[in-house]
Amino acid sequence: MTPRSREPDVPERGDASARGLIRETYGFLIEDPLRAARKILPSYVGADLGRPGIASCLEAFTSRAILFARLERLFQGDVVFELPAHLSVLRGDLGADPVLEGWSLAEEERRLLETGISPLDDFADILDRKGIKVLPARCPVACAGVLFEEITGPAILVDRPPDSPEGRAAMAHAFGHFVADVNPYRNRFCLLGSGLRDTPEEARAEAFARALLLPADAFPSGTDLEDDEVRDIAGIYEAPEGLVRQRSADILDPDRRWEGIVLREITGPEEDWDPPPPPRFLDLVLMAFSKGMIDGAGLQVLLGADENRVWALLQWAEERPGSDAPA
Repeated sequence: MTPRSREPDVPERGDASARGLIRETYGFLIEDPLRAARKILPSYVGADLGRPGIASCLEAFTSRAILFARLERLFQGDVVFELPAHLSVLRGDLGADPVLEGWSLAEEERRLLETGISPLDDFADILDRKGIKVLPARCPVACAGVLFEEITGPAILVDRPPDSPEGRAAMAHAFGHFVADVNPYRNRFCLLGSGLRDTPEEARAEAFARALLLPADAFPSGTDLEDDEVRDIAGIYEAPEGLVRQRSADILDPDRRWEGIVLREITGPEEDWDPPPPPRFLDLVLMAFSKGMIDGAGLQVLLGADENRVWALLQWAEERPGSDAPA
């Protein structure tokens, strides 16, 4: 599914006059995205915008998604993505048992990804290759977010490093909404851990996250896990220990005779964590800079950073293994 861009065609980049035309035509690259972002904020299901820090978190996330999509349209001609399509969802068969549906959809998604029972080591990259942007933003609560607008394409909010155990759990939860809650797609702000809302959609997305990250065949059959087994599985699958315990309960009692799920407490990210730009976003920004489409001030706008931070990011990008950043 690929929405067509309404932006003008890219002019040829031959001489100085053409480069000037590029800079004029693509002034939209550095146009303040906050106005568009603020129009989207009320559409987030579950977002208490009056709670301190929630609106600013969603503004940062939505603005970054808008800027990312502008760069994609500039260099790709469009925002290209591939969202999951499961027959049970397309037929409208969901609704009987959200938890069982979450498990089943996760197992099917693993088959489609051809991962077997292997850990999803490169989960953020898997999502990025599908055109789903994974965008970190600092938030005051443990959360995930889902955004799907014509001007952004699909994007996922994580409130901690995407390669951390809780970051991976947040990505899996949000991806579960892209898998199951498609008619229609809705922007969502999802509280996680002890704040998880008691709705079928949230129960299904959380069950999907557990089963996607932690396949049943990775667990010893028929026994409660000892603490060292929990740590071992959490380490192998790069998942939170609390999520491992919940998944073990899923497997031991698939009919869920146990009294509901024990919600886990999630601690915040490190105090000094500064959410970095995603690698592909940074590569696109640097490409625009190298082609003369933006200047140093434009870099600061697109990266949301001061001059010192911008040049530190440039140095990091050049030294990054496998970077496509222009020299």
